[in-house]
Amino acid sequence: MASCFSKAARRFTLLTVLILGLQLPLSANAKSSIDVRITSPQNEQKVGGQLKVEASISSEYELKEAKASVGGIEAPLFQSCSGCSTWTGTLNTSSLTQGPHSVIVNATDVKKKTGTASAPFVHDEVPPVVP
Repeated sequence: MASCFSKAARRFTLLTVLILGLQLPLSANAKSSIDVRITSPQNEQKVGGQLKVEASISSEYELKEAKASVGGIEAPLFQSCSGCSTWTGTLNTSSLTQGPHSVIVNATDVKKKTGTASAPFVHDEVPPVVP
């Protein structure tokens, strides 16, 4: 009888270790998100040829890169100061059609996690006056 108990106890112990072992990687690899908030342009702001993009980006890990894009135009964003969460850049929007568009900001950290935000704006470039 003692050998049956010890065999059952060993199975229970092994099963417990396997279950706990499977749960640890799931919690250890839980995805934290990157928080991206576009602060400029403001909602439906009218913009001419240059679109200044400003975003507040934060992550549990060091950020690797941030980009802004609209209508196939892409530009890198740069951290305004070391350790701060503000990233800025400029997109040349002169090739966009007049009217509503959305700028998209994508950020990636060193763990390859990503975050995205978008903000609507209106491209309203006044054409140059020809004399």
